[in-house]
Amino acid sequence: MNNTKLTAFIAGPSNNGIKNLYTFGHITEADYPKYIDSIARFLNTHFEAIGVLPDIGVPLDVAKALHSIPDRTTKIKGFYPKYGNTPTITGNLSFCDEAVEINGGWAEMNTQPNKNFDVMLCLGLSAGVFTEIAHTKVHRLWSHKTVYVLIDERVVSSHLNAELESDVTVMYFNSAETLLECINKIKEEK
Repeated sequence: MNNTKLTAFIAGPSNNGIKNLYTFGHITEADYPKYIDSIARFLNTHFEAIGVLPDIGVPLDVAKALHSIPDRTTKIKGFYPKYGNTPTITGNLSFCDEAVEINGGWAEMNTQPNKNFDVMLCLGLSAGVFTEIAHTKVHRLWSHKTVYVLIDERVVSSHLNAELESDVTVMYFNSAETLLECINKIKEEK
């Protein structure tokens, strides 16, 4: 088995969308901090680098939790748009080891960063996350880069519809153990 660590782009709802994790998913608001901390610790053990849009929301919360791990080895890359950057994003880049400007605006933010990673770790769904998921098909077809979409069943209402699943490389997990199984399968395929 390939022992090389993978890289992951973290996708999830921003600001108001976090409530969707409690409304449609299977975790409570009280459990959210523990959930984020467990994801960050898993990432630190199994991933070389992560990418986030350091805006208000799930990806930023993951970056903050990962950033606070004293013996952290996983690099945090923060992506921001050249056009439409906000003071919130700029202020949150301090939680990232590297800031990466995307040449474009918000449309490019939802379509470009994930192509630089092995997997897109979906920690909840939103309209923006659906755009990011759908664009992994474009990366596979035109850049010949497979970005595996790993969706945490604990924070979504259901699997993707069959039409979208047929166009992307998707796997589901519901625990650290099943996420590790997904990672090992990906390493075997690489």
